Amino acid sequence: MSSRVHPSFSPLTSTWLFLCVLMILIAAGPRAQAFDYSCSNCASPDCVCASIQPPGGLNITNVPQIVLITFDDAVNSSRYGIVQQILTNHVNPNGTPIQATFYVMTDGSDYRLVQELFSQGHDIAIHTMSHTTTTNTDIDTWRREIYGCRKALSELAQIPLGDIVGFRAPGLDYNHFSFLALAEAGLQYDASIAEGLGALSTSGSTMIWPYTLDNGLAQYAYKPPPQTNLPGLFEVPLWQTFNGAGAAVCTMDFPAGSSNEILDIFKLNLENRYFGTRAPLGLFMHASYVGEQAWRIDLVNEFIRWA
Repeated sequence: MSSRVHPSFSPLTSTWLFLCVLMILIAAGPRAQAFDYSCSNCASPDCVCASIQPPGGLNITNVPQIVLITFDDAVNSSRYGIVQQILTNHVNPNGTPIQATFYVMTDGSDYRLVQELFSQGHDIAIHTMSHTTTTNTDIDTWRREIYGCRKALSELAQIPLGDIVGFRAPGLDYNHFSFLALAEAGLQYDASIAEGLGALSTSGSTMIWPYTLDNGLAQYAYKPPPQTNLPGLFEVPLWQTFNGAGAAVCTMDFPAGSSNEILDIFKLNLENRYFGTRAPLGLFMHASYVGEQAWRIDLVNEFIRWA
């Protein structure tokens, strides 16, 4: 269902399966940037244009449907127990255990449990040290929060530095400087920008795939966007979830409704992707939210079984 992040994104290998993401309700308000995107002189795999079509010109029938499972915030004993009730119950069609991405903030995390997750094959990514950054955070603070988080996860959870390559901004409060800090650190991807319907994504069946920022941002930005091109840095969109009327109902955790209604919405969104252009579907969660009610854990397990 979801896989580990890998340094490359070649459409001719399975490594492009290894991208993962988050979810948060999008606040209403004016867009920080109007849509203005064009892509040229872009050679895969180092550069990937934003597109609703699968990478590398692959025929849609040959593209596996990916479901990205992510969890945000600190890893502690309670949250570890919650995710184990989901991630240890299922395997992919090829028999391998499903995997998730954990966007980990270091404050409040148990590094032994972070290491356990990594050893189980899950992707460990950066969510800053203190979870206090905002859209007004300066470049020096972003550097401390991003570099410090990566260093702590590597040294204290004993994860090779080169295996920590992804980032999600706390509260999805990214800005130009957060992207500069990621590029300076040589990280592989950001997963902070919500993606609804717009110039490229026109329906739940035709959503954009992950792309590099060689030609700038290809999404509407609800927060201060990067102001420069950032070659090789991937953006993994936070795809919104839509109801039967085509209206966005959530970006993170669950939409409103009963267990059956929510399950039907998740099923509808996966079917839209599968019978569309097969862009990944994001199941973006906070373990603390899922664990508040036992039926939420059951719902996630039921959706994965169905998928």
